Amino acid sequence: MTSEIDETATLALADRHISEGEERIRHLTITRDSLSVAGRDTGEIDRLLTLLQDTLSVWHVHRNNILSALERQNRPEFNAAYEQIEAS
Repeated sequence: MTSEIDETATLALADRHISEGEERIRHLTITRDSLSVAGRDTGEIDRLLTLLQDTLSVWHVHRNNILSALERQNRPEFNAAYEQIEAS
């Protein structure tokens, strides 16, 4: 049960990180668009946006891994299979 609680807390943290990352991307996109309209160079902000979008993709994968772990914990057949692998 403790493991499930840990995974649930980790899921909540991952959700928060994803939400905050999406918000940062929104703000940077608005800033970039404003700079572009003003004729300013947006190269650095474009690189930062790409980095943040790539990071956000990794966070989504991490979140899916947490969900998979929670699903395995809640399904006895996964636990039995995992225990067999651990015993090998």
